[in-house]
Amino acid sequence: MDSFINNSAHEEEDMWLSEDDPEYNDQDDIASTFTNFMRKSLRFQKKQDIYLRQLSNAQVYHGKILKKTMIILDSQAKTLEETNKMLKEGNEKPEKIVEKGDTYQVAANKDLLSINKDLFYKESPV
Repeated sequence: MDSFINNSAHEEEDMWLSEDDPEYNDQDDIASTFTNFMRKSLRFQKKQDIYLRQLSNAQVYHGKILKKTMIILDSQAKTLEETNKMLKEGNEKPEKIVEKGDTYQVAANKDLLSINKDLFYKESPV
């Protein structure tokens, strides 16, 4: 009886083929490796697409803030202090505009953007 148990255990071990065995088929290993690689590649591509979309949205957002700031500054209707007071009261974006050297520093949503003063007409262009 013991010999039967030992033989059946030995046969079970032989069911698992090693890579050295001529009957071993590594196509399954290759297929699973390729599948895993493709899954990781797709996950990376999705993350990259999300990042690029977020970056594009941020650029559009900053572009809108800069455009609005330029309209506010170009109007010359109010002084910088009056403009900042109006922005603060209206809870608008941009939140604050500061004149610094050759640029206007624009604070908006915890970002600091710069606009060159050269972009604005000092006098009427006509």
